[in-house]
Amino acid sequence: MYKLVRAGEKTYYMNGPYNIGFYKLSENEVCLIDSGVNDHTVQKIDEILVSTGWIPKIIINTHFHADHAGGNRYFKKKYGTKILATKTGVNLLDDYKLGPMMIFGANAPKEMYNKYTMAPDCPAELLDENSIPEGLEVINLPGHAIEMIGIKTDDDVYFLADALVSEITLNIHQITFLFDVRKYLDSLDYIKTLKGKLFVPAHAPAEKDITKLAELNRQSVLKNIKLIVDICEEPKTTDEVIEAVFIHYDLKNGFYQYVVNGAIIKSYLSSLWDDGRLEVIEVGKKICWKKVHFDK
Repeated sequence: MYKLVRAGEKTYYMNGPYNIGFYKLSENEVCLIDSGVNDHTVQKIDEILVSTGWIPKIIINTHFHADHAGGNRYFKKKYGTKILATKTGVNLLDDYKLGPMMIFGANAPKEMYNKYTMAPDCPAELLDENSIPEGLEVINLPGHAIEMIGIKTDDDVYFLADALVSEITLNIHQITFLFDVRKYLDSLDYIKTLKGKLFVPAHAPAEKDITKLAELNRQSVLKNIKLIVDICEEPKTTDEVIEAVFIHYDLKNGFYQYVVNGAIIKSYLSSLWDDGRLEVIEVGKKICWKKVHFDK
């Protein structure tokens, strides 16, 4: 764990809870693909840089989540590293209070501010065809986060960010963070068409064939869709749906867990409403979700 693994002539990654990409731009300069969470992970990345003599000239953030951008400020301050991100990422990386607010849906209480929801503020520049280093290619993988991207290197190695999680994670958590369920399913279908030498998800072991893991993630989402639709056989408020999912999966309770998992479940509800599988009805003063029964 936290070892540098060579994946191609110029492509490397640090394995561990956060697989971080390293792409050699020159003999002494590299581009990091994400920068890890703001803890000892950053130190492990820097230890690799020091031991190899590499300077991180650029960091490409696949998305704005704190476990992918937590080291930005550290590397920018120490090495003068340029931070590149998508348009949405540029906006959110400059003010990390927005991340917890997005999850909570309002001005977030202090319990929502931690290293997993808020990295140190660090301005980023726009990632586009003019700023991306030669040898790297952006692939769009929306769903887990707004405008999430992956990176393909010219060694035919794909860094897939949080488009996939491991089978162990799926079994433990049952529901994983999604911002847009429909776009996420589309991204999984797209990933299954990719041909490459190696695929490196951020939170799962690297694989030469990613199709099995992509299908496992897809089936997990479909299972959750069926569960939520079945829960809404009778009208349920949002809180009642969240409670039923927590009970079904015996999820750990607590304020932070409720807010984060509740946000995920709301993403499912939103998608199912847009897809016409749920409807919204008024029951007294309550707004409820109800399964739509189609005529046979």
